[in-house]
Amino acid sequence: MAGTEALVVAWAWTWMWTLTWAGVGFGVLALTLALALSGAWVKEKDDLNAYPKSWRFLMFGLTSTLGLVFGANLGEVLK
Repeated sequence: MAGTEALVVAWAWTWMWTLTWAGVGFGVLALTLALALSGAWVKEKDDLNAYPKSWRFLMFGLTSTLGLVFGANLGEVLK
């Protein structure tokens, strides 16, 4: 019975983290889309400077963190 319980716990843990980070990822995508559609970004020729530097740092930080956490969780699952 202990083996079955461990399997159920491992399955639940994996899905909990997968759904959590998928939700965060979709939330970031939704925020980005909402900002783009609302015209929050200034339209310029240079796309790199199309939005404020603070937003670039924020988006870089969020995507980097999500990537690191996803990679770490994937590494744990694939052990």
